[in-house]
Amino acid sequence: ERVEHVVVTEALLDSKGNPVNWDFCCPSKLLQYMVDVCPPLEEIYAQAANENRGEWKCVVTFDEFVPGDKLKSNNHRKIMNLCFSFLELGRRALVMPVCWMFPVVVRAVLYNSVDGGFSNFLRIFLRRMFFGANGLLTAGVPLELFGAPFLLKASLSNLLSDGDGLRAALCWKGANSLRPCMKHWNVTKKGTAILDHDGSAELVDVTCSDFNAFKRQSDEDCKANIAVVVAAARRRGAAGLTNTMFDTICTSRGLSYHEKGIVFDPVVGELIKQGVITIDWVHTVLCDGTFSVECRLLLERSQEKLAKGFPCVAAFLQGWRFPMDKHMEMKVLHRVFDDFRHSYCETHDKLKANASELLSVYGLVRHWVAVELSGEPSMANEVASFNFCCEVIDIMLFTKRGKMAMATGSRLLKEAHQRSLENHKLCYGTEYIKPKHHWPFDVADQWGEHEYVLDAFLVEKAHLMAKSIADRTLNTSQFERSVLAGVLNYQVGSLLQLGPQQQLLGKSSPFPGFPDSRVADNLCIDGVTVSVGDFAYLGVKVGRVAACVSEGDDFFLVVDALGLVTRIADHSGTYTFDNRRLVWDARNAQLAL
Repeated sequence: ERVEHVVVTEALLDSKGNPVNWDFCCPSKLLQYMVDVCPPLEEIYAQAANENRGEWKCVVTFDEFVPGDKLKSNNHRKIMNLCFSFLELGRRALVMPVCWMFPVVVRAVLYNSVDGGFSNFLRIFLRRMFFGANGLLTAGVPLELFGAPFLLKASLSNLLSDGDGLRAALCWKGANSLRPCMKHWNVTKKGTAILDHDGSAELVDVTCSDFNAFKRQSDEDCKANIAVVVAAARRRGAAGLTNTMFDTICTSRGLSYHEKGIVFDPVVGELIKQGVITIDWVHTVLCDGTFSVECRLLLERSQEKLAKGFPCVAAFLQGWRFPMDKHMEMKVLHRVFDDFRHSYCETHDKLKANASELLSVYGLVRHWVAVELSGEPSMANEVASFNFCCEVIDIMLFTKRGKMAMATGSRLLKEAHQRSLENHKLCYGTEYIKPKHHWPFDVADQWGEHEYVLDAFLVEKAHLMAKSIADRTLNTSQFERSVLAGVLNYQVGSLLQLGPQQQLLGKSSPFPGFPDSRVADNLCIDGVTVSVGDFAYLGVKVGRVAACVSEGDDFFLVVDALGLVTRIADHSGTYTFDNRRLVWDARNAQLAL
């Protein structure tokens, strides 16, 4: 019933001329409806409206997923999930999936049947969102926030996806094309920079580690490339321009021509600025990215030289339970390195693991390397290359968590990835370098322009919500409408139960001797759950959580302090309890992993 208030149907023709209908949520109606029926969301928007009366900045993110069993994927139900939010809502709302709007859940089989594919669908959606009757750039979206009127107007600030998503959306040839970088015009496919014999074109390929050699592509450069391709398309088949010549022109510009593609639309295409295109660091580094490659190569070398590889790491991870809030996921983390995935890795030359698994594995494997491999002279180069790669992730996580200014993170990321790439080439050569080895430089460049680190973990969490509903939706004649209805119902229910930014979880009791305080086993701080038994740190101090306490609007962790016995590496050591019980401000403490 709820979805009927917000859904619209777009009548289209497939590539054979047959009519097809696409159901999605009108973004302005969806926004109005969600704010009207969800007081917690209304409060978030009201606070943001009080602090930001001008034009807002809209973030749009999308990615594909396949419902059902991973081992029995039905590609006829492969889905593109799209959601949007606003930077003005603040960091807390941006890391909570229920605070995002979910207007689009569409099957790949549907958008691939229409000329222009997903790029055409995204064009239609963004045209309605920004240029419709109540578009964010036209009349605006009128909201009533606790009785006060507010006209929401916004521009597109970020279009976020992984490399394949950006390829499908922006008519880009993709990572394996002659031009595998959307941010630098002079970066070419591995091995092709040698075509620049005299250096006059200043070409470098994706193996280049000198970030000063890269030349930023401007909005004017993009428009010029698009204009060349459009002019060539008009001349194709006439004036002596053959299909082969046309394909060569498209390849040289890194573009695939679709008349209804978003970048070729003279109105909607104006939204897609260079600063808007956002490269996802999660897919760049974790999902078959630089860390995945580095980890696989390290374990293969250590198995070859020392007989310490996948089985040793799998055994090391057996029985891991920390942090307590994720103990079930951590319990099976060893499967990333079990015999099945090791066999897959040998066959496909890549580590089979998703982003969440690799992020959890990252700190533990780093510790295993420090303990098992750091003292081995034969592995010195491989360990150094691995540690430099880990340094890149450290900087990304610190910046994402707000512990480092974006400008500082941008500079340090460039320097760290330069060291990482140079050491990788020293150890393994250029054989395993892929376009994702260049993209961290793109991520660093965009950080210099963005307010927050935005990543695919936002939409990955949203996938879990849509996936659970899509798994149970088998009627494909009304698939989009059915899944959208389920997502909307789930989201409204979750928002109505949304608690404060900081709160005790589960049962709580009065804290003895402090009448205004309560104690519990679990505490949520900005979406992160800390539990009794977790290990945490505050600056250089380390402790195990013994209790979670609230006193008015303040929250504390009671910890049993640990003293350092032996320093293993910069990021790990051996500790023992030193018979001290301390009280820490929970907002400043962090989980140790």
